[in-house]
Amino acid sequence: MSVTKARIARALSRKGWNVLGGPAEEWDGVAVKDNAVVVVDVSATSPIVRRSGVGVSYPALETYGPCTDCDGSGRVLKTQQSIIIEVDDEEFMLQDEKRAGDICMTCKGSGYTWESRGRLVAEPWPEFQPNPERTLWHVEKDGAIRASGSFITERTILRKIDSALQEAN
Repeated sequence: MSVTKARIARALSRKGWNVLGGPAEEWDGVAVKDNAVVVVDVSATSPIVRRSGVGVSYPALETYGPCTDCDGSGRVLKTQQSIIIEVDDEEFMLQDEKRAGDICMTCKGSGYTWESRGRLVAEPWPEFQPNPERTLWHVEKDGAIRASGSFITERTILRKIDSALQEAN
């Protein structure tokens, strides 16, 4: 199913959907566009369900080049408050308070990041339901399931999503 799921993720992305949870090959099965949510292969027992309305955090990789936090100046450009997010009932500090003119702690004042480094990225997720029993996918809008099915093919899902959303409008 993962090959089919990856094809569905790529097709949804081409149609303007925000595919959540990683690249197509590792897609978690949730996509959002215009207050509609597509859920593919997410059962009620899946850990993905816990992300509904909350989100997920994951490491992103930045490579050599001008520091993105200070735009290469080596100094904090404007005062920024601390940012704390809650994911799965845990709090994560994304950023300590920074004052304009302080030395940038990301690049330690050099203006450049000299090596790859990890950074926590928070991705908010919409409210969604797991797939109903005996179904492998569904599309919902405004909290109501508009279409669902137990057969997964790229063409079938995209056609049914489009028709369900047209009927909902």
